[in-house]
Parts: sequence; structure tokens; C-alpha cells
Amino acid sequence: MDGYDLTPVLTGESEMGPREEMFYYSGHMLMAIRQHKYKAHFWTKGSHCHNSYHDQDCWDTAPLKAHEPPLLFDLEFDTKERFPLDVKQYETVLESIMALKAGHEGKMTFSPGEMNTGGSAENFPCCNADCKPRNFCCACKT
Repeated sequence: MDGYDLTPVLTGESEMGPREEMFYYSGHMLMAIRQHKYKAHFWTKGSHCHNSYHDQDCWDTAPLKAHEPPLLFDLEFDTKERFPLDVKQYETVLESIMALKAGHEGKMTFSPGEMNTGGSAENFPCCNADCKPRNFCCACKT
């Protein structure tokens, strides 16, 4: 789907995958970037309604919050992302992530969404690939 072959990891030939970064989106908004063991959050929208998290608002009712500088976490030691690092002590890490962000956003383009195209039969898979017209003969037996 994204062009990375995970076969060596899945077959046990390697412990590490080919990916060094992961981009986290909500819709078209880049929320966070993970690079190696560090993850930077540019935006958050609440957490799991638990008082021990940095963002104590509930995710389903919280407004979107921008973070400048971003919240930075060391996922090797803080897998639940509960304790943001002092970004002043991790300037090199943050500079690397910000350069990655700039490069990624500079080449990213978005396609129009398909979710708002309505209930047209043309937007759904058909069990009978040869059926014409689709909206009359495209019905799957369950």
C-alpha cells in the first residue's frame, strides 16, 4: 500500500522494517510524526479521559490543540506518550523531525475525498464485474 516491503520482518529475517518514519494524519491534517524512537505531536485532540496523560481532555469532546513547539516523546521509554520531553534538551531530534515535516509537506498532495459523493452505485464494489447497468444488476447474494 505504501511501497514498503515488510517480508523480512514478517518472516523473521529481520527485526527492523525499512521504514524510519511514520506520519500520523487526521483527514488532511498532519497531527504527528514518528522518527525512530521519537514522536512529535503538532496537534492533539484530547486523550483517553485519564488524568495521568499530558492532555487531560477527553478525545471525543476536546477541541483541537496546536503545539508550538511540538510535544516530543521517547517511545522507547514512554510507550503511552504520557511524559513529554523538554524540547530544549532535544533540539537536534526536533530539528530532524521538523526537516522531515517540511520535506514531506512540500511534496504531499491530496486527492478529493470519496466519502461525500453520495450513495451512487458507482461508488460501491460489484460482485458481478460484467453487469451493465451497474445499479440494476449489481447485487451480491449473501
